[in-house]
Amino acid sequence: MDNTLVTDQAYVHNESLPVWIVPVSGWGSESIENAYVRMQAYKQVAESFNINLEFSTRLGTFRSYKRAPAVAEEIDQHNKHTFTSYAAALGKDWQYRFINEVHKLVKED
Repeated sequence: MDNTLVTDQAYVHNESLPVWIVPVSGWGSESIENAYVRMQAYKQVAESFNINLEFSTRLGTFRSYKRAPAVAEEIDQHNKHTFTSYAAALGKDWQYRFINEVHKLVKED
């Protein structure tokens, strides 16, 4: 498994599904190492679920701070469509299962 992490670029595992945008602004506020572990877990579980995700920093950059509400709304609308597609492909409980797998990986580290 590739351990490289990138932001603002999609990890595509399934061409037929949209990309889930995961805002990571603030994830490193407690510890950048914790953010790295969490991102690695999301990346690994997304690969095992065969879904696409992008770690987005658009909410937290200095340049976008004034636009944060508009960006948040854009991401929210995009993700509503994405979650509907994922529920159809993976089952309505996909988010619950995804987060459970993330928690297992984070607790192991």
